[in-house]
Amino acid sequence: MARIIEEILYTLENFFAQGVLRVDSYHQVKHALDNLNGVDLDNKFALQILNELANIQLQIFINSEKSAAEVSNNVERFVRYFLNNIRKLENTTDNYPNTFSLNYRFSNDLNLWIDKNTKKHAYSDGEATEAHLYEIVRSSKDVSLYSETLQRNCSSWANTYHFSSDRHHLLKPIEGMLKGKNVLELGCGCGGISRYLGEVSSNLVAVEGSVNRGKVAAQRCRDLPNVNVVIDLIQDLEFEEQFDVVTLIGVLEYSQIYVDSDDPIGHVIQKAKQYLKPNGILIVAIENQLGLKYFAGAPEDHGVGVMAGINDIYSNDDPITFGKKELESKFISEGFKKVDTYLAFPDYKLPSLIVHPRYTRAPNKFDLSDIVAGTAIHDGQPIAKPTFALESTLRLVERNGLLPDLANSHLFVCHKEQPIFEHKPQVIASYFSPKRNRTTRQYIEFIDNDGKTTVSRTQFDNSGSSIVTEEPLVEGSVYRFSLHKIIQKENWKVEELVPWFKVWLDELRKFQLNENLIANKVSQLPGKYLDALPRNMMVNANNDIEFIDLEWNYPSDVPFDLVAFRGIVVTLGGITSVAQPKDAPFVSRINLVKYLLRELSISVDINQFQGVFREINSYFSASFNTGSLNENASLEEFINLPHFTVRGYKEEQQTRLAELCLYWAEEPNAFSEDKTVKQSFQASASEQIFNIQIPHKRINSLRLDISNREGMFLLDECKIQAKGGSVVWALNIEEPNYSGVGEMEFLSCQGGKQIAIKSTGNDPKFTLDLSNVEEEVFSAGAVLLLRMSSFF
Repeated sequence: MARIIEEILYTLENFFAQGVLRVDSYHQVKHALDNLNGVDLDNKFALQILNELANIQLQIFINSEKSAAEVSNNVERFVRYFLNNIRKLENTTDNYPNTFSLNYRFSNDLNLWIDKNTKKHAYSDGEATEAHLYEIVRSSKDVSLYSETLQRNCSSWANTYHFSSDRHHLLKPIEGMLKGKNVLELGCGCGGISRYLGEVSSNLVAVEGSVNRGKVAAQRCRDLPNVNVVIDLIQDLEFEEQFDVVTLIGVLEYSQIYVDSDDPIGHVIQKAKQYLKPNGILIVAIENQLGLKYFAGAPEDHGVGVMAGINDIYSNDDPITFGKKELESKFISEGFKKVDTYLAFPDYKLPSLIVHPRYTRAPNKFDLSDIVAGTAIHDGQPIAKPTFALESTLRLVERNGLLPDLANSHLFVCHKEQPIFEHKPQVIASYFSPKRNRTTRQYIEFIDNDGKTTVSRTQFDNSGSSIVTEEPLVEGSVYRFSLHKIIQKENWKVEELVPWFKVWLDELRKFQLNENLIANKVSQLPGKYLDALPRNMMVNANNDIEFIDLEWNYPSDVPFDLVAFRGIVVTLGGITSVAQPKDAPFVSRINLVKYLLRELSISVDINQFQGVFREINSYFSASFNTGSLNENASLEEFINLPHFTVRGYKEEQQTRLAELCLYWAEEPNAFSEDKTVKQSFQASASEQIFNIQIPHKRINSLRLDISNREGMFLLDECKIQAKGGSVVWALNIEEPNYSGVGEMEFLSCQGGKQIAIKSTGNDPKFTLDLSNVEEEVFSAGAVLLLRMSSFF
């Protein structure tokens, strides 16, 4: 032990003599060593100390050209690591000079610091939820920012919020203000932001009022020796140190609930300011009281209900948010010299777009309308009953220069003193492709160069090395948003979508290979057009068209129909809400996809497409399919899109919803719930068309449960069509070709032109015997075509 102490002191004296170790740091280490009083350093920790010192010495020897500041930073990081771990070994605060007061003790079991007089903090996601989060992190071998284990566990909103790597997009654009800095995070929660701050900062002290939440954060940062998690209330903190950066992310709005003060907001701001160095910055992320999504009907996250902020009815016991101007003024009144305001979309929790002060101060100078509108669909908490389509209104708001005031969330950077330099002054906005992994992530900056906007794109190779390219911004409008001119009108017609999609397909065909097709040869596209979808098609003022952002350059050709299929599914899946369609069945996106596939003559070979998607997904380590890749998946499962959110969808309309279900069996009447295709529909006197894909396998019989409720159904057509259109079975009640009738009866009407089904219960059904139909009919692709109207 004495030899280790002697060697550490000798090395640090050399660092001090070379001017790369601060005098206060040197004395802190010396004092700590003098007061160890026989504490037994385990061999692992001793070796870590000696190895770290040897590495720093080697760096100094090899990199003689390295600046003193860089070497000093490495030494100071070691000192922080050393002091933290010595403190944890002692598990005492006696005679130990530290940034913490004597009230804190270290818990080896929880890997965090606890105030001896800790009060119970009421904020919680629920004990069961937090215990589940803790267990996931504790059992995960990799807890880094892009941990695959944690990303796989993003199966609920709580898990996604705490584990998604998209959380760090909020601070990535200002990473230069954080790198190598001493940071104090007030209100760290379960550590979603703490992990990022710990990876980029020199030292992080993360404060959380709840033990249950704090221990999740401590586990998330367990492999980062520069991170200390402290359990305490913000208003009770007793630190001696000042920091380069203090953060309040999703915290300030709760001040008047948890802080006892005549001005709780001002009290928390002053408490944060107290811990800032003279040139330090305070970072605050908070929802905007006037955020556009709250006008659209989004409930506030704090349990105060819909429109509470918009109607300005907060009570003194509620969480409270503010508009941009009001909060900027508050920071200035609390003594900050400058406030830079960034805009976060869809909001600060899982942002894919951060708009910089360059735009915020002059919103009419730049056009971000399409970029901002494209973020609406990525909101992790979609609006159940929206009053308008966010992507349409966002474009209108941006065109009129109102985006800074109506952004859903703000990110404020408050300077304690006037900064000498502005951070990235030419950057207009930073965009992040959402839900990406370590190798597929993409970071784009839009940069103003004397009135011309350029795009700087950062991507990463398999080793993690960054690849930066620059290109001019392509002027024009993204084609996908012109679709809203159709679907946001009341009683829109599906027929109007066909010519809209044809414009895109005609452009896509210009890159088609095998144009002079020979028999049985499938048309192909070069792999670089895999993502040539409506969302990446730009149309300029002269109606010239160009595809942009084709980042996925697949080395093999891909089927034209696969890209066409994907374009339809991705486009319809990327719509937040629609007006009421004229034909109720097209509330179902799946119904609409199937209609468009038929009208646009796009052939879907599920087995082939699944194979191609598996190869593409494997090549890029990403997912390009929306639906199931399981063997024998139905077309509905392969599409896998939820119903549209329809504005103005009346409650009485909701009560007229029913479900049609088609069962299939490979042996006589061997029906089961895992062999079904289900389709929702709404009672309508207008004719509704159902095209239900039958699995590509040998089918013995089908059972059609025409509804899950009582009613009357008028059938104009009920038949099975082979791929070429030939009819292999058609319902005939004069010469019955069905069996197993239950809770219903057939009636003939209109001289036999229509068949009526009257249900006598909630499970009307009948069975189709298809044992005589050739297997090739199903393997090639057959559908059940049903044209009917219904009355409940």
